[in-house]
Amino acid sequence: MRNLQEGKRRRLVFPKLRQEKEEEEEEKQEEEEEEEEEEEEEEEEEEEEEEEEEEEDKEIATDGEEVVKKIHLPSHQ
Repeated sequence: MRNLQEGKRRRLVFPKLRQEKEEEEEEKQEEEEEEEEEEEEEEEEEEEEEEEEEEEDKEIATDGEEVVKKIHLPSHQ
């Protein structure tokens, strides 16, 4: 019983401390959410860059095949 009364008194006596603590927790949560969003954005950017590089590699490979075909085509002279 005594512990319950002390807890109630603390909540009444220290509302500012409790409010500050809650605000700090909210800020931490917001920072964590922002960090998660940034990480997701970075991952998406990396995936996009990888896709672009793959497409460029395909284009280069296709260009290389065309060059090889032109070289190997017999000339009709």
